[in-house]
Amino acid sequence: MLANDNNLSIGSNVQVTGVTMDLVSFGTLSVASGATVNTTGSSTGPTWPEVPQTVVAGSGGAAPTITSLNLAAENINLAGSVTSGKSGARDDIYIQALGAPSLVTVGGTSGPAGFDLTSSSFGELTGRTIVVEAGYGEGGAHNANLQLASLAIDPSAVQSLWLGTSSGQTISVTGAVTGPGVNLELGFAVDPVAVLGGYIPGEIDITGSLGTTLNPMGSVGLLARNNIFMGTSGFITAAEGDSTFDAVTQSKDYTGLAQGYVFVAANTLELAAQGRIIQQNTSTLTGVGQQQFAGLAINAPTAQTPLISAVAALQGQTIGTEGWTANYAAGPTKIDVFGVLRQSNATLVSGVDAALLPNLLDTGIATSNAYRINSCIFGTDCGVTTPTNPLAPYQGTKDQLSFQPPLDPSNDYTPPPTVTTFVSNIVISDTTFVDTLKNGAPVTESGNGDLWNGPSGQGSCPPGADPTKCPPSN
Repeated sequence: MLANDNNLSIGSNVQVTGVTMDLVSFGTLSVASGATVNTTGSSTGPTWPEVPQTVVAGSGGAAPTITSLNLAAENINLAGSVTSGKSGARDDIYIQALGAPSLVTVGGTSGPAGFDLTSSSFGELTGRTIVVEAGYGEGGAHNANLQLASLAIDPSAVQSLWLGTSSGQTISVTGAVTGPGVNLELGFAVDPVAVLGGYIPGEIDITGSLGTTLNPMGSVGLLARNNIFMGTSGFITAAEGDSTFDAVTQSKDYTGLAQGYVFVAANTLELAAQGRIIQQNTSTLTGVGQQQFAGLAINAPTAQTPLISAVAALQGQTIGTEGWTANYAAGPTKIDVFGVLRQSNATLVSGVDAALLPNLLDTGIATSNAYRINSCIFGTDCGVTTPTNPLAPYQGTKDQLSFQPPLDPSNDYTPPPTVTTFVSNIVISDTTFVDTLKNGAPVTESGNGDLWNGPSGQGSCPPGADPTKCPPSN
């Protein structure tokens, strides 16, 4: 252990090595360019939603046991490399904000007065999982709001990023976060749950983005004590202040996002909250066959990774010294989410029929009329026109195009040779043909209708198709 009551600096060309390590500074922890900090040990990694304790108090006055590489400071500045574990067997890096910062910022260039782990500093880290604790945990002397700013994560250096703070604080995603196949968890607990053991925020707000449709994240887990909101800052403020806020009808009132903007693009997404989960629909399109719902771009949920999680590992447990009891099995009080889901056969579901997909809810959560996806109540067939449902919206023909193949090798299907991205439903005739990109332009998140050509390379209609619903010609 290296500790200092003030600043702790590791100078240029200095090498600090150990099996495990604990660096503590009640000032700024600095690693200069050319310096290296590395450990060679191997410890048990975290499993969502819990991380193991990394510093275990000794008994009878014995020194504590350190199980990984731990960095604790009031601020941090890394210009030299910090590596946990050997090549091919990386270990975890735990970073804790000490003192009383007003804000803990991860990513970006710098934040307001507080603790900054900038993009540049983050780029010096190599480890299996990077865990950032914005304070002392639930019931601790101080915890801060945590901001995740713009950050590009190198998947060859970091497999997972976990961020947490106490339930009196908020985690806000304000920038564009990328990392193909990298796992991201916002909110977690310490196992065993004990004093100062909770890093589950009260609220998670996403105005930025996690992953892209071309390069989705791996698994994403959002765990909040109360609410999860995704949208513009105005949308979130309105939703926070109104328990009856209706994202289906009110999303269009809040402008500023590109058509089809994606908040989360990931192989899997699990959401857990004891309050509301409200996301803005970023599509303003209403035409037949157009993508009417947007904001999420994810694989369809499975029994192992339901969209709405009951977080069985925390059920009934007391979180921190405050003594709040986790009860995610009761389910959120309200859900409104929108987006495109890809099934295991590569078929995209982007309309109201997303509500019919299995595993939207964990088996421990009861169904509710307050739970909607793409404007339709979970488990309800909103796309069928019947005498009792004459105004059901027409959803168009499902396209059979694939998007970027999943980075998770456990997927049990082989993607077709055409590699594109999440796209909206495209109304076509039954004629089989190969879609190609107009002028070789990439498919973007801001609308796809002008990018597709027919087999001749022109925007002409197949026989029998409605010309008003066909791609434009060159």
